[in-house]
Amino acid sequence: MKGLLLNFILVLTITFSVNAQCNPDALAPACNSKLGAFTFIKNYKIDPSKAVNNVLEFSYVFSKDTQYFVSVCDGKNDNPKMEITLMDSNKKVLATNLEKGTYYPGIAYKCSTTGIYYMVYNISAASEKCAVSALGFKK
Repeated sequence: MKGLLLNFILVLTITFSVNAQCNPDALAPACNSKLGAFTFIKNYKIDPSKAVNNVLEFSYVFSKDTQYFVSVCDGKNDNPKMEITLMDSNKKVLATNLEKGTYYPGIAYKCSTTGIYYMVYNISAASEKCAVSALGFKK
């Protein structure tokens, strides 16, 4: 009986562990649809287990005279409270989706110089830390 109880507890623990893991792939289709007129480029998984001090950073090469849109989705909120900061190659802040306490669903940015750009996600204020981001472009 004791062995049966231990096996039951083990199965419950494994089940809850699997369900508690972040699965941003499931969120990607809905987030990609938020790009609208922008052409999808790439998804970024916002997985709290990969964050350093509640921050995740990704980079991408942006091209001059191209407009980009970065969105974030968490599956529970249309507009999650997750700050996105866009920085240039020198880590100079170019744009953010947080303005005067209001979170916007993404950032649109017209690139004036080809180079590496950084998208920094601060997940500390997010109610749902598991999310996905979509990057799109248009000429």
